[in-house]
Amino acid sequence: EIDGLECCPYCPYAVIVDNPDDKVFRCLNPECMKETCR
Repeated sequence: EIDGLECCPYCPYAVIVDNPDDKVFRCLNPECMKETCR
């Protein structure tokens, strides 16, 4: 497991989130682009 790694629940996109206070996950996959709660 990688510290801070967040995965999109709708597609395979994953990114390391530096700000633990950010409560919204923004998928940057051009085919998805959904925003979800972390």
